[in-house]
Amino acid sequence: MNKLLLGCVLGAGLSSGCLFVSDDPGPARRADFTGALVVDWSINGTTNPDRCDQSDATSLRVSVFTTSGDPVGDFVDDCAAFSTSIELDPGSYYADAVLEDAAGHARTTPVPIDDFAIRGADTFSVPIDFPASSFY
Repeated sequence: MNKLLLGCVLGAGLSSGCLFVSDDPGPARRADFTGALVVDWSINGTTNPDRCDQSDATSLRVSVFTTSGDPVGDFVDDCAAFSTSIELDPGSYYADAVLEDAAGHARTTPVPIDDFAIRGADTFSVPIDFPASSFY
């Protein structure tokens, strides 16, 4: 490659330009090493969007933690989506999920998502349900 680069420098005055091509792919894209937690939820066993309105729930909040207890983040999605995907780096985690009203106040007791691992570009899917008894 040094000869090619030297040729570009020496020939710069004789030609209109030089093309340099590298075989180095550069840094790995985030999607190459991250995985996802996919949470599919239901309200009292159904994914009817009317249940969100009836329960005054506008969003789902998933709080993710490392297994050592460090917070990773809070991830919010529309209640009526009934599914969300959260991108996570490889590691071991746990989480909890609550339905919230428009002001961000919990409408349900937390539903725990027990320990899970992301090992790379994989997906961990978990279904959860908010039974009628979980609402305030």
